[in-house]
Amino acid sequence: MTVYSVPTLYEPATWPDPIEPIWQMLPARGESPVGAKRTDLTLADRLFMAAVVNVPAERRPWGSITWLADVFNTSRPTVYAIGKRGRAGMQALPARYPCLPDLPAQTSPVAEYPVVQVTPNRIRRSMLTLLFPGKVSGRDIQECLEAALDVSRSNATVSDLLHEAGRRAGKILDNVDLSPLGPVVLARDELFTGRNPNLLLVEPHSLVIAGLYATQDRDAETWACALLLTQDRGVQFAGLAEDGCIPYAASCREAGLDTAPSATRYLASAA
Repeated sequence: MTVYSVPTLYEPATWPDPIEPIWQMLPARGESPVGAKRTDLTLADRLFMAAVVNVPAERRPWGSITWLADVFNTSRPTVYAIGKRGRAGMQALPARYPCLPDLPAQTSPVAEYPVVQVTPNRIRRSMLTLLFPGKVSGRDIQECLEAALDVSRSNATVSDLLHEAGRRAGKILDNVDLSPLGPVVLARDELFTGRNPNLLLVEPHSLVIAGLYATQDRDAETWACALLLTQDRGVQFAGLAEDGCIPYAASCREAGLDTAPSATRYLASAA
């Protein structure tokens, strides 16, 4: 009779690297958690990722998290988030089931500061505030959320929120009655998102946004349309404060406005 030693029994003779063979055993289709955004990641996929993430870092093969992110077509923060949720689910089991050991306690002292509750609404407000007035780009917002709130949101989620917020803000601005302002001198300028201009008209004293239009061009004809749209909302042009941009004066002629824009005259009168 052949007697096998303990090291021989536990040595992976046929699976020198067991992570990839286990991944190959996962089904191509299967059940996904209720409410999951990535329905292509099945429950088996998520349990597999959670198992690898919860292997102690000093024993986990180097590059495992990056490998998981590549083969499942996702990001490293998402892999860590799935591992965190899997660990929380196992620790929430009744006492009669074996649970994972607790994570090592933090050695740094706990600061006596108010605890901020990270709610979905706070996350949305943080993303919008990072964009304006923070001027943080969409891709960098994800890193800011991870650093400040320990939460992760995909670039698609951030983009959807920003577009939806823009549409809602546009509807609010369209319904504002600007006729009570009376004759006003508006300051106008061009803000760029990448290479696309946004035509902006602001009443300088109250900072009321009289018009904000995302356009493909910034020529005189486009500016003329912006002026007419603003006029349709009840604005009475008494003047325009602007720089010496060539299309500005031509846009007034295109729109048929009698306003003679002059930044110098307006600034002198305001002083």
